Amino acid sequence: MDTQQSQSNQTQFDQYIQELIDQKYIQKGHKLEPEVIEELKKDIIRQLDQFIMARVIASLSDEDVQALEKLMQETKSVEEAHKFAAEHVPDFTSFLTDVLLEFQQVYLG
Repeated sequence: MDTQQSQSNQTQFDQYIQELIDQKYIQKGHKLEPEVIEELKKDIIRQLDQFIMARVIASLSDEDVQALEKLMQETKSVEEAHKFAAEHVPDFTSFLTDVLLEFQQVYLG
């Protein structure tokens, strides 16, 4: 993935996180300080990472789960785990879209 595409993906991800905060808090009249918003973003990202990884693991074969576990033990790199998931989950783009929509419903529910 080139740097421009990576930056575009990061921008879209940041917009998604901000939209969750807007829908859950701002649109309901809550006034949040910038420091609180930053903490909320960190918390949402942590929850979302766990949510995505749980869905990825559920969609992988037993062999792929073992390979992912080994990769994580060896590299401890979130980026490598994301790359692995993108390569091993069929139609990863649609999968990720569905997971993000599901997370949104859970988070806002």
